[in-house]
Amino acid sequence: MNKNYPTLKNLVPLFFLLFSVAAFSQNPTIYTTPGTFTFTVPVGVTTIKVEAWGGGAAGKSASGGGGGGGAFAGINAITVVPLTTYTITVGQGGAATGGNGQASSFGTLVVAAGAIGTNGGTVAASTGTIRYAGGNGGTSSGNAGAGGGGSAGAGGAGGVGGNTSDNNGGKAGGAGFSGFGTAGASGGVGGNNNSAGFSGTFPGGGGGEGGNGRTNGRGGNGQVIISWITVSAASNPTTVCFGANVNLTASATPLNPRGVLLAEGFNDTTNNWTTSNPSTGGTLGNAAWTLRPNNHTIIINKNPAWNYLFRFNSNDASQFYLSDSDSQGPGGTTQTILTSPVISTLGYSSLSLEFYHYYQEYTGSIAKVEVTTNNGMTWTTIQSYTTTQGSFSAFANTTINLGAYLGVPSLQIRFNYQASYGYWWAIDNVTVSGTRTSYDYSWTASPSGTSGLPAGAGTPSTTNTGITANPTATTIYTVTASASTGDGLIGQSSKTVTVNAASTIVLTSGTQSPTVCSGTAITNTVYTFGGSATSASVTGLPAGLTSVVSGSTITISGTPTASGTYTITTTGNTAPCTSATVSGIVTRNAASTIVLTSGTQNPTVCSGTAITNTVYTFGGSATSASVSGLPTGLTSVVSGSTITISGIPTASGTYIITTTGHTAPCTAATISGTVTRNAASTIVLTSGTQNPTVCSGTAITIRFILLEEAQQVLLLVVYQQD
Repeated sequence: MNKNYPTLKNLVPLFFLLFSVAAFSQNPTIYTTPGTFTFTVPVGVTTIKVEAWGGGAAGKSASGGGGGGGAFAGINAITVVPLTTYTITVGQGGAATGGNGQASSFGTLVVAAGAIGTNGGTVAASTGTIRYAGGNGGTSSGNAGAGGGGSAGAGGAGGVGGNTSDNNGGKAGGAGFSGFGTAGASGGVGGNNNSAGFSGTFPGGGGGEGGNGRTNGRGGNGQVIISWITVSAASNPTTVCFGANVNLTASATPLNPRGVLLAEGFNDTTNNWTTSNPSTGGTLGNAAWTLRPNNHTIIINKNPAWNYLFRFNSNDASQFYLSDSDSQGPGGTTQTILTSPVISTLGYSSLSLEFYHYYQEYTGSIAKVEVTTNNGMTWTTIQSYTTTQGSFSAFANTTINLGAYLGVPSLQIRFNYQASYGYWWAIDNVTVSGTRTSYDYSWTASPSGTSGLPAGAGTPSTTNTGITANPTATTIYTVTASASTGDGLIGQSSKTVTVNAASTIVLTSGTQSPTVCSGTAITNTVYTFGGSATSASVTGLPAGLTSVVSGSTITISGTPTASGTYTITTTGNTAPCTSATVSGIVTRNAASTIVLTSGTQNPTVCSGTAITNTVYTFGGSATSASVSGLPTGLTSVVSGSTITISGIPTASGTYIITTTGHTAPCTAATISGTVTRNAASTIVLTSGTQNPTVCSGTAITIRFILLEEAQQVLLLVVYQQD
């Protein structure tokens, strides 16, 4: 089947003026009038973002060409001191034939070069961490004028002005991509034959060349934008005692900042997008998503006499992605996929996808924009195209609402092209942006080692608007606010938290809770106080104990006469630190006792005679008693709190009574006594008759032995009977 290729006849130039809100600005100061000005850093602002565009050059007639576009230069985060002044210069656009553009600057830190003739402002002549060149003006060789070059943007170089070799004016160079900042501006369209060239668009667009000697377009004036975030940090409380937590909070204005989640101009040799090509048939490699330079040309061979020639020009005249089904050839089935990196839409209240594309429809082909929220497991089509979008020289600008995908931690976008020997789909300058509900906050501290910042505090996150820290020394906390990862504009604020030493008191010698026996002194108990404490006092000391403060110590000593609980409280602490306290318990246990309550401790008895009951009473911590060494014949009986010794001793001896069941550290009480058993006096008949009967005149002899204390006494008694 023969294909009807797109025609280049009657193409109407389409000029784009890209407007981009300066992200994260709080009533940004914008300088648009050529001249020199003074900027004073507002109170409370410590970091600013500066974007500058050099002036565009005017068109140059007589086949000179279109004027070049101004360069872009910027720094996303400049540390500044409130009330410091800086000199601002806004470069004027070229006004006369071939007039050059002037540089714009912020002091010496940021300089955006103006265009010189047909040459765009250069990176080499610019100063800043972000620099892009302005687009060169086009060239002319016929009666019409060439187009002016576009000025650069924060995300890419300006587009080159269109050339002309006939009576039709060259197209305008495209505006530089906005990236994570502000876009550039397009150049002026070249004049047709005998028509004036158009002026370059503000800021910094190059002027179009006048046709056939007519008036050239002026170069657009330069511009300087200064924007900032005002951040406030707070601490509750601002002074804490060692060991206490502090609540840190942050806020920033303006509220609801614009955030850029994704900005890709495809102008580098590599990027973090992925491509896949499961196409079948034909020359598969020709269909794959491929980076193509501006003015990329496709030639279709029709017959030996003539060919189709198609030249692609992106909106910013820069590199773009192209999937070319036509070049895959007849019999080929194209399915090519271009997939973005993962982005998070957490913390946004609105969201949109913007891109430029040229989709040439062919029967049966379809171009789909799809998203996934589950890492590619499933894809949802959010926009599909079955009719042609844009053209070779005018990529269509498309915006798709992504409001249905707010609050998604993992979102990817892909461009899915399907065709059977179709035409092509070109994609450029993809941006995902929206309105954030909050800034991302991250915290640092000095000194960091004692800051007590929680895990994750140093990672930008909306959840870090309020954190709890536990500083162990006076610390300066600095919070940084940013509107999205990747954008350099930040705001910072610091807060000092003073940490006072806590009052302390610790036992350094002795025993905190001593136990002693009645009548015994405690070992000196010594406490040392410190931190913010300057002294200490004791309450509740049991009678018999005293306390003495000396230097940074307090000593408790003495002999307690009772048990009790004492408390030591420090004094002289520094607010908000409070007193430190420590308590102890002094336990005084009663000593074991045993006393004679009746009877004789050292009885002496005659053999065979019972002793008078000897009764002892035990007390104190003693719960019982026992006797050792009792002479034979004596026994002891414990009853209640008494022990009684009784019986008839058969021998003398010494006994000891010892108490038992005493409470440590008290020991047993003892008492001893001696039992003396004396032998009884005796007399016995040893010979003769105790009661004799004799005749008068007869003598008798009677013998007795007196036994007393083991001595024998002979008693001879003679009776004389008359």
